[in-house]
Amino acid sequence: MYRFVSTILDENKIIREYAKFCLRDVLLLQFPDLFSNHFIECLMYFNKVPVSGEARGAGRELLSVCRFRGFPAFGQLVAGVQEVIDPVQHVDLYGSENFGNRMTIYKFMLSTFDDRLKLTLMAHICTQIISPVMNGNLKYDNPCVYALLKDSLTIMFVKEIRLNMDVGKGPDDEDEPPAVVVAAAKEMITQTFRKAMMDYVMPSLLDLRVYLNERRSRLRSELYSVFRAICREHKDQIDEFLDGDQQLKAEVEYDIRKYEASVLHSKSWYSKDFFLRLKAEWAAARRRAEQSAVERRRSRRSLAVITEINKGCGAPSDGAVINRKQTGRNDGGVSLPFVEMEKTQSLVSETASVLPNDAATQSASKENVEELVS
Repeated sequence: MYRFVSTILDENKIIREYAKFCLRDVLLLQFPDLFSNHFIECLMYFNKVPVSGEARGAGRELLSVCRFRGFPAFGQLVAGVQEVIDPVQHVDLYGSENFGNRMTIYKFMLSTFDDRLKLTLMAHICTQIISPVMNGNLKYDNPCVYALLKDSLTIMFVKEIRLNMDVGKGPDDEDEPPAVVVAAAKEMITQTFRKAMMDYVMPSLLDLRVYLNERRSRLRSELYSVFRAICREHKDQIDEFLDGDQQLKAEVEYDIRKYEASVLHSKSWYSKDFFLRLKAEWAAARRRAEQSAVERRRSRRSLAVITEINKGCGAPSDGAVINRKQTGRNDGGVSLPFVEMEKTQSLVSETASVLPNDAATQSASKENVEELVS
């Protein structure tokens, strides 16, 4: 069977489409549970985890079906491939570089599942893969088992495994079933799903959460993706799935938010747009800081001019009020930041008026003040 499903990865598009047609439109019509009964075995086989002898006989059974009952040409094609390849060898899809190819096969198989088979697969993943890993029957430290667990968790949150809730007439039915029948069927599927989640899926996932946290495993990201998918699709049933444990619910929600923040951070950090935006923000902040420094220096110079005027006039340092939002020039052409020319001339006149009445002294004092201002 493993060679059969691996033919959908062929480089030739015609062969890929031909293989999909034979698997979906020939074999599955005669054996509807073919993929569901051997899905876990495919997971183990493609990750080089030992598979039982019964599973190894699945390929020979399918080959005979293709030759005599299904589609002889496809059976001859696979038989020819098996004669060329050493029987000891198998389809090599192990390793992170083949992760995408493995997921292509899994998604193709899942696309043929109805809701009942999807629920069954989720329960089988929990009982036949996740539980044996935590019990030690499958060694977590084994790279093959690690890859198997990663594939299994990834499958549990892909869109192909979501429930469709498609309840209606079958391909051979002429009339739509009554609305009451459709509603009852949907309710039955919902109840079956809740029971599977409460009895198999959530207990295994919560135990796996503790198991992976103790080992600080990188697979926690895949596990949190599973929790996030469940919370999004069934947010009204989360309390029921967690048996009303509010503390556990808060912990799971915290893990999900932390994971989402890390994903967002990693995507932004390695994004070219992020660096450009950050560089622009840094440049704008630097310009604002430089402008603020210039304004402070100008303010200090203006304050120094006012102080000198007050000293020359004998008035207190805080007695003059000058508008610092405008800029003017005196007769000498020298800029006076934030001081209006009219205000300056007025201040000079007011200062001269409080000097002694002697005309010569008043004129000399006024000239001194104007010289200080310039």
